[in-house]
Amino acid sequence: MKKIFVFSVVGFLVLAAASVLAQRGPGDLPDLVVSKVDFQKVKSGTDAGGHAYWVFNVLIAVKNQGKSPAGAFSVLLERNNGAGGSYQKACPTCTIGVAGLAAGQELTLEPRQFNNANNAPSIFRATADSGNAVNEGNELNNMRAETFIALTPGDVGAATPIALPDLFVPTFEFQAIYAYTQGGKNYVRFDLMAVVKNQGNAKSGPCTLAFERAADPKGYYTLVGVESPIPELAPGAQTTVVQTNFVYEVSSLQKYFRANVDPHNIIKESNEGNNLINVKALPGY
Repeated sequence: MKKIFVFSVVGFLVLAAASVLAQRGPGDLPDLVVSKVDFQKVKSGTDAGGHAYWVFNVLIAVKNQGKSPAGAFSVLLERNNGAGGSYQKACPTCTIGVAGLAAGQELTLEPRQFNNANNAPSIFRATADSGNAVNEGNELNNMRAETFIALTPGDVGAATPIALPDLFVPTFEFQAIYAYTQGGKNYVRFDLMAVVKNQGNAKSGPCTLAFERAADPKGYYTLVGVESPIPELAPGAQTTVVQTNFVYEVSSLQKYFRANVDPHNIIKESNEGNNLINVKALPGY
């Protein structure tokens, strides 16, 4: 009887813990982001072709901006491999293990050193939790890309200024939601509105914004409506996009929507990981 009693207590505790975890919403989970990708100049030189180059360190900081601690995870550092935007692991030691982060904790990782001799590509992308080891409240904001730019021949040890645009969507909303019944079926009609802002320190060229939807917030998203044109935006400027009269049958509704700015990666940005972070469920459905 004693053994049965101990087993029952342990089983009860496991079930209770599972019940608590099941009740946790996305806002209660950890949320890992790459909070910084900086470049530290080490020295400059001249390559075999007579062109100036830099030796520099890449400094990555990761942060858990969620409300729960995150267990062990890896950070992957990649380097752009050409104009087509292909990324490859930047070095043999560029998968960096992190033992874990408490809620709100930020950690700067040991730097990795590179050079841009012989026109080597200088776009670097860091991905937190690259192996998907941590269940996060937001799985869409783990990535950050920055470009090394040498604007002066000096400044050894100084941070490199980044002069690039950075497009993001600060506001994404459903508007004019209207439910109705027709022919014995239930429908919902609504409009979508998004604000696109350039929070970088350089002008962005024209691009587009796509409204997309999915049955699962982490699932496959498809375009709804048509892509809306986004004009050139000066640093700090913003524009508003509205598309109207979306109609869906409630029983077959894919209710998760997002606003994706520059979906075809036309604009070279200082942060390529924040273009589609706004995911929302249609209220009431």
